[in-house]
Amino acid sequence: MESAILIQKADEKQLYAIAVMTAHYFPYTQFTYSAIKTRLENPAIAYFAALEDGHCVGFIDYELKEDRAQVLGLAVLEEHRRKGIAGALLEKAIAEVKAAGKARIDLLVAADNDAAKALYLKFGFSHAGKLERQIWGKEVDVYSLKL
Repeated sequence: MESAILIQKADEKQLYAIAVMTAHYFPYTQFTYSAIKTRLENPAIAYFAALEDGHCVGFIDYELKEDRAQVLGLAVLEEHRRKGIAGALLEKAIAEVKAAGKARIDLLVAADNDAAKALYLKFGFSHAGKLERQIWGKEVDVYSLKL
């Protein structure tokens, strides 16, 4: 029997797990443990953690801007994928951004990340174009969701 997943605002208890996942899935950010701790304390940046049996198995973070939000990262440990965790994290972020009164959410995704793009489309994001430059050494698509 699978354990229930709890999505909650991340705090210092999840900091280490988020730092490890960030280093693994987003190494180009070069965020240190201290940098992520500072980001957790920044009121313009929100982190939500997916907990299974009290352990952090995924997270999403986004930054609130004047009229929109920018999803900065969404990660789920490989062994916990295909359980709806990424969708639950994204759903929570969308609800929180709506509650903050923002007009849209933007995000970047590697052009070859078909699984992520399918998830974003499922939640109503639309393809808004490509970046004119490569980042992370890859072509990057831009997706947007009007709220």
